[in-house]
Amino acid sequence: MDNNRLVHKSLSVFDIMNYRSILLPHRSSIRVLFDYDAGKKRANFTILSNGIPEETCKALVAMLKENITSDKIIYGLNSNNLDYKEVV
Repeated sequence: MDNNRLVHKSLSVFDIMNYRSILLPHRSSIRVLFDYDAGKKRANFTILSNGIPEETCKALVAMLKENITSDKIIYGLNSNNLDYKEVV
């Protein structure tokens, strides 16, 4: 049985739980929105957590774009936590 899916659009929210690997000084999870649209060739990350400095948000988004592919999120969707170390 083939488990591949064809995904045209996806909107998902996940938490980055490993604060040390993203260089945050204190224990904190970061909530992230991932917006994907295959037709528009769009895959964007947005930091949803309040109180995160803008420069930190920009750095996190850059890190996510560099280390996570859209396919890893889209085809790895399930009800478990998504830790970016698992999808690199």
